[in-house]
Amino acid sequence: MLPSVDLPPPSLRPPAPPHYRPTRWQAALVVVTSGVSAIAFAVSAAADVNERQVLGRLGPGPGSFTAATVERADDVRVISSGIALGAMVVSIGALAAWSHRLYRNVSALGVPGLRFTAGWAAGAWFVPLLNLVRPKQIVDELWRASDPTEASDWRRRPVTPLIHVWWGVWIGALVLNVVGAQTRTDVDDLRRWLITSTVSKLGFAVAAVLAVIVVLRTTRRHHDLAARLGILDSKRRTGSSATLAIVPGVMAAMAFTGSLIVLLASRETHDETTAGSDGSSQRSTKFAFALEVADCFDSPGLMTTTNDGESGEIGAVDVTDCDDPHAFEVIAKFSHAALPDAPYPGVGELDEFGIERCLESFDEAIGTPFLQSSLDMASLSPTPDSWRFGDRTIQCIAMRVDGADLRQDVLGSGM
Repeated sequence: MLPSVDLPPPSLRPPAPPHYRPTRWQAALVVVTSGVSAIAFAVSAAADVNERQVLGRLGPGPGSFTAATVERADDVRVISSGIALGAMVVSIGALAAWSHRLYRNVSALGVPGLRFTAGWAAGAWFVPLLNLVRPKQIVDELWRASDPTEASDWRRRPVTPLIHVWWGVWIGALVLNVVGAQTRTDVDDLRRWLITSTVSKLGFAVAAVLAVIVVLRTTRRHHDLAARLGILDSKRRTGSSATLAIVPGVMAAMAFTGSLIVLLASRETHDETTAGSDGSSQRSTKFAFALEVADCFDSPGLMTTTNDGESGEIGAVDVTDCDDPHAFEVIAKFSHAALPDAPYPGVGELDEFGIERCLESFDEAIGTPFLQSSLDMASLSPTPDSWRFGDRTIQCIAMRVDGADLRQDVLGSGM
């Protein structure tokens, strides 16, 4: 006779529907990617503040910055903006994966009357214009359909105001980003645009934190529904109250810390004045379109339109005393005769026009014919963007043929 064995009773929990899968890893992915996005946007906003401070101290006199300082601040802003944009795209992908999985789950649980499909729950995030409205509608429906109580009228249940706030902040930040991008003309407009950009990026950071809270709360709500139906263990719910409080707090603290690091690191940049400790002449920074006749200057990586046909764009330049070593000097300046609403004539036409007019001005400005001079010449012309905002100024600049530094004012020098 075989001994009796006490077997554990079979589980009373019903099997999960065929297409049902827990959403824990999708929710965790949203937390991680949205957290990185929030931190990246906060740091990028700090980079905007840094560049605005640098631009606010352009010009002659003590405490002005070199062109390298301005360009370094701009490089930090551009790179941080690119990283933030990439992080946002990845976080949107994570949100799409989460909403797709959750939508399949509520459908598998037999929730009746769903308006959309699981495919739309993911794809709607990437359809232009539609993604301004449809993802919000899908999250609304996921919140309602995950009601853990017995609710046959679940479609008429209200959603948490947090979802409205999250989406409103997201849309507001997006609108600011699009509208602000159209207002960059001169230095003052650039500084005003940086304010708009900073507010927009902080809005994206806040929206990312709110997205984490929305996802954790909706996921917990859905798992409560599954636990009531006996499909999930109620002790393994995702998104406890502690998690809902701690995760956003940690994200906000990390975003603040990253921004503070950027601003503190920029102090070295802000303290970098152009006065030498040996009493040498101070330098100041100007944007190329603000250069005047007799301004002597250097520019890192300067490319202009020359007689050899080499051309390019420059931004800020270092203006210095003409008795100090420098590479270039403005010898003439004139305006293109095009009407304010005239279309941009093109780089080639402007370059040809500028070189022709500069050659006409060279003899009188320098005091010797161009072909007999030891100087070469180039022109600075409006860019497509500056032309659109009314810039018609062309400057003629002189430099040594042999590439050596100038050490005097070349106007009337006969060089």
